[in-house]
Amino acid sequence: MPLGGGETGRGQFFLTLLAGLVVGTPLGGTLFGLNLWLTARWLDMNHNDAFSAMRLDSYRHFLRIKLEGEVLTIYPLGLDRVPTRSEWRQNPNGPGGPVPGASMLLPPEGTRMALIEDPIVIHAVAVPPVATLVEPAELKTATPGETPATATGEGPPPH
Repeated sequence: MPLGGGETGRGQFFLTLLAGLVVGTPLGGTLFGLNLWLTARWLDMNHNDAFSAMRLDSYRHFLRIKLEGEVLTIYPLGLDRVPTRSEWRQNPNGPGGPVPGASMLLPPEGTRMALIEDPIVIHAVAVPPVATLVEPAELKTATPGETPATATGEGPPPH
């Protein structure tokens, strides 16, 4: 009689499961990593997936956005080294201090931010409208058999 009873036995099932986990976990991780490396290196694909898997904790990019009137300016900034939590310093001019709206913490000396691209400037007047504003009262629902009215209120005359 098989170990654990039954036709194949519970013991055989759990041994197979354990062997699958012991062999499959490192093999699956290795194959997936190899896939990311090969496709990023040789096929110019999956760069985002491969880069996120590297867990580079000290390299960050972000956007700083400035809105002045009808002009939007986007500054793409980058840090080559992000300060650790213990490196931040208390700001003497922080909240409750002489400078209103000042940050509570200051980065360590030598922390450098750099523009990774030229600023992107968008003028609101140069942006074409995407749609016509439609008031809810102007929207009409068609009865079965009719063509619905368009968003501008045009369409077949009502019956």
